[in-house]
Amino acid sequence: MSKTVLLLFLNHPEGIALKRIAEHRAEMEAYYRRLSRSSDPEAIGRSVDRILDLFNNELNVSIARVNRAVANLVEEASSYQIEGDAGLPKSIRLDRKWVNWES
Repeated sequence: MSKTVLLLFLNHPEGIALKRIAEHRAEMEAYYRRLSRSSDPEAIGRSVDRILDLFNNELNVSIARVNRAVANLVEEASSYQIEGDAGLPKSIRLDRKWVNWES
């Protein structure tokens, strides 16, 4: 699920307010379907539901995992991490000319 969150934020350079993350459900499902080992649409839907449930901490955990993985790989990691002030959209500041989307 952390990879799904990373791809979602990479695809939205304008950022995403966490309280509005559910608006991106279809996009998240599409990413997770490609990344998941499961081919069960209901299991994929339940996983996406968990991350979109703002009453639990799954989304914040996934963001923290992404940021920790980036920090372990990149010396100056802040441009590559999902960041944003509380209540404001979170984004990855990386210039998208450095992002290569492959199928």
